[in-house]
Amino acid sequence: MASFLLVGVATAYAVSAPTSVTPSGVKNEGDAYSVTVAVTNDRTESITVQSDWYYSVNCSDCWTYWGSENYSVGRDATVTKSKGSNAGVPGTVMKFAVNTYWAEAAGATTLLQSSAGFTVPLVKFTVTSTGGGSGGSISPATQSVTGGNTTTFTLAPGTGFIGSATGCGGSLSGNTYTTGAIT
Repeated sequence: MASFLLVGVATAYAVSAPTSVTPSGVKNEGDAYSVTVAVTNDRTESITVQSDWYYSVNCSDCWTYWGSENYSVGRDATVTKSKGSNAGVPGTVMKFAVNTYWAEAAGATTLLQSSAGFTVPLVKFTVTSTGGGSGGSISPATQSVTGGNTTTFTLAPGTGFIGSATGCGGSLSGNTYTTGAIT
């Protein structure tokens, strides 16, 4: 999920591994996460780098500035920096980018871009219908519904019966029962 783009002159330092998001796997609403970038300096002198942090929510090309940090990386050393927060509401797509700069003595600037992200999955619910018997039927018996959405059931009253349904904050129109938003 991460990509590297090196611009400028060749350097003797490296940004190790792609930016990462931890903990890995599914992030549920409210889960803590951190975005990490590691800078390794294999030069014989210390370097000063700048990391600019960005995030995007539900947009493939919309970035919001999250902060900047300047720090020193000693010779033959690795410095790891992290920023964190909590995952958003279900259905949120979170993306992160870290642009890390280092100025060469000759005045050229090297830029490394790395990125990572995750999706907060939508919650699914199972809605079950009951009743009917000799007075008729309701279908389907169960449905899987994404949280925040509604669903419908069809009533088929038996001869001499009038259809009625209650529950899930819904309403009946003819023989179709529509639930309220399932949460």
